[in-house]
Amino acid sequence: MSVQFDRPDQSNAAIELASEVDFDDKDLEIVSLLQRDGRMLFTEIAQIVNLTEKTVRARVQSMLDSHAISIIALTTPAALGYRAIALVGLTCAPGYRPSDVAQMLAQVDGIDYVVVTSGRYSIIIEIVTLDRMNVLEIVQERVVQEPGVASFEVFEGATLHYQKAGFLGVGYKNEQYGVQSRLLSDADLQIAAALAKDGRASYRSVSIALGVSETQVRTRVAAMIASKQMQILAIANPLAFADRVVAWVALKVSPNALIVDIVNELESYPEVTYILSTFGRFELFVEVQAIGLDVLHDVIHQQIKAVSGVRYVEAFPYFKLHYKPLI
Repeated sequence: MSVQFDRPDQSNAAIELASEVDFDDKDLEIVSLLQRDGRMLFTEIAQIVNLTEKTVRARVQSMLDSHAISIIALTTPAALGYRAIALVGLTCAPGYRPSDVAQMLAQVDGIDYVVVTSGRYSIIIEIVTLDRMNVLEIVQERVVQEPGVASFEVFEGATLHYQKAGFLGVGYKNEQYGVQSRLLSDADLQIAAALAKDGRASYRSVSIALGVSETQVRTRVAAMIASKQMQILAIANPLAFADRVVAWVALKVSPNALIVDIVNELESYPEVTYILSTFGRFELFVEVQAIGLDVLHDVIHQQIKAVSGVRYVEAFPYFKLHYKPLI
């Protein structure tokens, strides 16, 4: 059978992952397991957390329904053919609520990550798209045209150095559970797109939707996971966890410092979840998660600021987060 695979677009609805959730210890155990394998059988989870399968199933469904978590297929932008990343810092005009402006921006195709922050910017967005000209088009035609946007500053991405494949929080590095930037084939792209909407969708339903065999879907998913091109996992808003705080941290680098040396040091910190080198006022943007503002302060001012070659640090703690899968 010959099947035509079309490239997915970025018109998915943004998810404002819940930020006020009463997770108990069992919920945290379940989410932690689903972060490592989003398709783990409920029977297996039940045995590990010492609950009945029915209880585990109900807890997971409740967290999905309330947007406390989402279970998706995760890939890197480069694996999907998106060659351009940019961060844009925005300020809001008087009379406009940053939360409302952020909600509108989160619906724009090509914008996959929107946070309401404190500091120099009211909002920071991430644009992931096909090429640099698409970045310019999104900024010119959509972002700056949005009512409530008073000013903007674009930081074009040069290299995505590090991406931790989980939103649960600190405590593990990315080598075991990360994804790699190898371009997916057209067939794999369509399978990944289907599982990006529901990471626990049955392989049979995916095969019917795509017009291929269930065996082919199962085989290709296993191959993508084995090659680290894709990971199926639960994501959760880190702000939903007690005392959890998240921030973009922008760095200026000393003239003689090597970016690679700074990145290597930052990757070793369990609180660091994302590192992007950029052009513009700042050379690096780093996402940091911590438990408590005091811990965040210490990570930034006692650890990151002390890294050799870092000459200036500016932090933008999150108030709200909107996340949209790329496929």
